[in-house]
Amino acid sequence: MAGDYFLIISKVLPIFVMIMTGYILRKINFFPENIVDSLKRLVVNIGLPSLLFTAFATVSFEPKYLLLFGLTFGICALLLLIGKILKRLLNSESIYFPLLLTGFEAGMIGYSLYTVAFGIENLFEFALIDFGHVAFIFSVFVALMIKISDSSKSPNFLLSFIKSPPIIGVLGGIVLGSLGVFKDVESNYLTQAIYQTFQYLGALVVPLICLIIGYDIKFSKYNIGSAIKITSVRLLISTTLAILLGDLVIVKIFGFDSGFKRALITLMILPPPFIMPLFIKTENQKEMQIVLNTLYLHTLVSLIVFTIIFSVFKF
Repeated sequence: MAGDYFLIISKVLPIFVMIMTGYILRKINFFPENIVDSLKRLVVNIGLPSLLFTAFATVSFEPKYLLLFGLTFGICALLLLIGKILKRLLNSESIYFPLLLTGFEAGMIGYSLYTVAFGIENLFEFALIDFGHVAFIFSVFVALMIKISDSSKSPNFLLSFIKSPPIIGVLGGIVLGSLGVFKDVESNYLTQAIYQTFQYLGALVVPLICLIIGYDIKFSKYNIGSAIKITSVRLLISTTLAILLGDLVIVKIFGFDSGFKRALITLMILPPPFIMPLFIKTENQKEMQIVLNTLYLHTLVSLIVFTIIFSVFKF
């Protein structure tokens, strides 16, 4: 048990160090203005799709994986419903409370965390768990954010989903992986060179994301109490639900191995989607600060909870 504890600590500790490094870099004004936004685009449009492509390129897609798609989409919908009920029961002042209880920041945190802790060879487990969640975000979640903010934006959700670079990386990997293009990657110099290129690009993800997270952390004393309440309630519900459903549904009913249960728990520990502030009007500073404080606080707490859960329990 002690060995498992220190093994997870040794893997997650570099993430803490890199996040703290990013925080220090902001304090000393290391980066020019707007450079971090460019780094985010680099990660989302090139690094993460490459990482996901390599995760799936050597894996054959099975029809039973569609069960995971339905499960995570349903979980997100359930958490949204729970959020609406709890908003009334807890008399929450934030109109975004229900949305703060559902959705997870897999892209900017989850994939890096899972890769560091469990290896890129197991990343396809997390990606398959995340697929239904991404569909929920691009449809239900974004639609509700737009409705609440009274935004004039009216995106084509299906087109946005298909054009998303991470989804392109997943679908490309699934197609080529199912065709066996990279099955014996080392036996063909051309496929080996292509695969290695995507591996190099995917290697950008973990360090850059950690530095970006640290650079973006900016707590405010205003409405911090609401952020603490939301983070506590969300983590209690989502973590408990993940452990129960992971064991009952994924392992016992669906018949998947425990790696997918581990992936579900990892996903549901994560903070709400980082895209939320993009849909909040700048003049609505009270709501903006509640959301931002929740995202920052939850990010730090998620790393701690992840370390504790996978150090203490066998998943």
